[in-house]
Amino acid sequence: MARIMLFFVLTCLSATAAFAHVGVVTEVTGSIELQRGEEVFTVESGVDIMPGDLLRSNKESSVQVDMDDGSILSIGANSTLQIDDYKLREDKSVISASIALVSGWLRFAVAKLHQQDSSYRFHMPTAVLGVRGTEGVLEVTGEGDKVESRVMLEEGKVDVAEEVRKGQLRGARVVLRSGQYASRRRGRLLKMLRRAPFAFRNRMPARLRIKLVRRIRMLKRRGVPPRRIRGMLRHKMQRHLRQEIRQKRMRKFKHTRQKTTQKQRFRQQKMRKRHQRRHP
Repeated sequence: MARIMLFFVLTCLSATAAFAHVGVVTEVTGSIELQRGEEVFTVESGVDIMPGDLLRSNKESSVQVDMDDGSILSIGANSTLQIDDYKLREDKSVISASIALVSGWLRFAVAKLHQQDSSYRFHMPTAVLGVRGTEGVLEVTGEGDKVESRVMLEEGKVDVAEEVRKGQLRGARVVLRSGQYASRRRGRLLKMLRRAPFAFRNRMPARLRIKLVRRIRMLKRRGVPPRRIRGMLRHKMQRHLRQEIRQKRMRKFKHTRQKTTQKQRFRQQKMRKRHQRRHP
């Protein structure tokens, strides 16, 4: 078990040339799973996020990821999100990013893209978003023919299309501005509204109703370097893993001790029965 936990630490906290981290988990509520390749782990604050990672939240759980370029992703309950691609320059600006919301809720605040050739896209089962520094909320519900993708934009401007072909947005396409809403159900046309429906706002998780732009401004006012924050989070994560290893060892020791005690009691009972038979 200690070897497995050590592998988890090395996997999550080391950044290699091939799989460099692109973000870090900063807030966790409830139970969150991280799938990296064939391995599945429980997420805590301080875990590095890498391209290819898949995050899955359970009922009444949520997680926030701060990306290295300054973008923030806040995932709601019963949601599945995958970081398909996330390439950064040396100055931590985005070259290309592709994030897939498979199901559930996501609030995003994407840092402004300064290069014209940069791309930042959110993929949903029936729609694709091309963003260049915006904030909004995404939702994916249903399965099969009933799957539906929804987006509500709160800041900036975003392109919404039905699909991507050869790197370009294709099919029916709309441009959303602050306060507008779009949705598309599988097999139907893309629909746009000037305001998000009351039903959409009403079922939105309470955590996702708070704008992330406010959090970004608060962090800037604090003036704490991101690398220092990351180091603090890593130290916290290492301490948490050491405590978890000790707790598992203690549980194993107690379980072994209980088994030994039960065997001793069984032997004592057998000895008493033998004595009673010999000396009635």
